[in-house]
Formats: sequence, C-alpha cells, structure tokens
Amino acid sequence: MRKAIAFLTLIAFIATTNAQNTVTLYLYDSYGDSWNGGVINVAGTDYTLDGVNDDGAEASFVLDLADGTYDWEYTAGGWSYENSWSAYDDAVNLLFSGLGEGASGTTQGGVFTVPFMETVTIHDIQFVEDPETNDASPLDGDVVTTQGVITGVAYNGYYLQDASGPWNGVWVYDPGRVAGNILISEYYEGASYNKYFELFNPTDEDIDLTGYFVGVCNNAHSDGDDPAILYEVATPFPDGDTLYAKSTYVVSRENADAAILEVADWLSGTGTG
Repeated sequence: MRKAIAFLTLIAFIATTNAQNTVTLYLYDSYGDSWNGGVINVAGTDYTLDGVNDDGAEASFVLDLADGTYDWEYTAGGWSYENSWSAYDDAVNLLFSGLGEGASGTTQGGVFTVPFMETVTIHDIQFVEDPETNDASPLDGDVVTTQGVITGVAYNGYYLQDASGPWNGVWVYDPGRVAGNILISEYYEGASYNKYFELFNPTDEDIDLTGYFVGVCNNAHSDGDDPAILYEVATPFPDGDTLYAKSTYVVSRENADAAILEVADWLSGTGTG
C-alpha cells in the first residue's frame, strides 16, 4: 500500500442527512442455474440467485437507503465466473458492479455512496503500470474526490480502502490529526517477562511524565476483583521523567532480556505485567 502522492487531495465523504435513496441491485448468472451458493451482501443484507425465488438467471432487488456510505461484499459459490452484478440509483447512475471469480468462499467487495457523487476510485488514483520505474499517480496535481472505509488510524493520518485486492487502499497523510498527547505506538508480548510498550509524543512540546502512572492487571483479574476496575496495580512514572517532543519512551521490567533492557527508558517491577 503506497503513500498518497503529493498535491493529490483526497476527500472522504461523510453524509449527515437522513434522506432515503432508492437503489436497484441486479444479479445475473450467465448459465442460468443460480449462483450455486454465492451471495452478495449489500448494506448488511444478503442477496443471491437461488433458482427457487427467481429463474436462476437474473433477479433485481430494490433497496431504500439513507444518505451515507455503504459496504458491499461478494462471496463466491460454485462456478463463480458465471456471476455478475450491478447497482444503480433512480437516475441510472452506476453505484458499483462486479464479476464473480475465484474458488468457493473467495470474497471481494467495496463501498458506494448515496446520493450519487462523482468520485475517483483509489485504484485509479494509485495504479501505474511499472511502479519500479515511475510510481507517480496518473492524477498527480489534480484535486479529486474519493470514498472508502477507514481501516486504520495513526497520529498523522489514516488508511482508506474502497475495495479488496491490490491498488485499492491508500495512506492519507494528515499531519494535523493528533489523537492525543501521548500515544501507545508499540506493544510487544514475549515469553515470560519479555514484554514492553512504547509511548510516542506526536506534539511539538515535551511532556513531563510526573503524575502519570502505568496500570497493570496481571494475568486477568484475581478472584474477587471488580472487573469494572481496569487495573490491579498503579505504578507512577519516576518524577521528572520526560517524553520529549516527537520522541518515544519505552517501558519494561527489570527481568526482561538484555536486548529489551538496552532500549528501555524505565524499568518497573510491575511495569508491563
């Protein structure tokens, strides 16, 4: 998954109204003997050709959807290459379409937005024939609108994906997005006492850790503990310790392996369980 190209503006669409939209979903089977166990889920509801409630060759379904962005996912059955589908709004704008492929259980999917809006797929933003020689987006310099599902979030951006498969996800760099002053940037769970976690300060200011503490619950709660209490032991950070701007701070314990001790900033007997 490559980073978004400079000068390329990505706008994630979020609907805020509750208007209803009529979407018509068309399913087809080229052989006419149903989807043989294949199914497509659109906005949380499964649809298929079963040869019982339809003729096995084609069927249409009408969906009433509020303004918003929705997922669709196709799961292959037998002879998936015979399957195809498309969805249109009232103005006959194509919202999504696809062709079946792969063995039974293979999935593919994407997202669509109603009401219809002119968007560019992430694939069209990303795809180049030979990224080894030229990885510049064909839309470099253009302002475009895309849509998708946010699949991961970090302190300086997020991952956006609009379908499965290669070229369909993009990292959107958003340096103004800071989820909080202190982030847990890494956690390692090794055997025995070989554990640590890393804190990161994404801000431009140093953070005094005096008054902060590590809350630990060892191997789940002990008998009689109130599970609503998130930790059993609270160990304060050493007074005066500092998490410097744009820097990390590693917490482990005294009996971890030497390789962990070498990078740790603070060793606590109860620090990481």
